[in-house]
Amino acid sequence: MKDKDFPKAILIDKDGSKSEIKDWSSYHFFIQKTVERILHQLQNEGLDEQDIKTFCEHFSQEVKHFYENKSGK
Repeated sequence: MKDKDFPKAILIDKDGSKSEIKDWSSYHFFIQKTVERILHQLQNEGLDEQDIKTFCEHFSQEVKHFYENKSGK
């Protein structure tokens, strides 16, 4: 996928600052921050440590497969 074909994504940080994600390598940071926010929300809803570990492992595999498919690996 060429950078010009990359879907526009905006990362909004906790302080409200915005930055556009322009390439696949930057997406790792975006995904990490998104997962941190999801996990924080799930912890507030009572998920235990094993549930969170299972979620992380599953999500990591999904992201890996998605990235490999997009990059042609």
